[in-house]
Amino acid sequence: MTVVPTPATMTFTHFCAWRVIGGIGMPATSNTVPLSSGVGWSYALTNDIDAACATSDRAVVELSDLLMKYLAAHAAQALGNQKGN
Repeated sequence: MTVVPTPATMTFTHFCAWRVIGGIGMPATSNTVPLSSGVGWSYALTNDIDAACATSDRAVVELSDLLMKYLAAHAAQALGNQKGN
């Protein structure tokens, strides 16, 4: 039997940080200046990197939490199997 995987759309956030020295001013009315964008992507300058990273950090924390729960469950199971031997 051949199993064909179902394609899935994968989303991710990529951050690139740099410091702009002269030449570009940030408007007083906005924390973000869009530089370029397309369907499903964008690049922008921001004054508030913490706000930009908050969504990404939340996803990483949730993934890390799931991974730690998985590892803890398997460690507990392995320890339980050792005690039974």
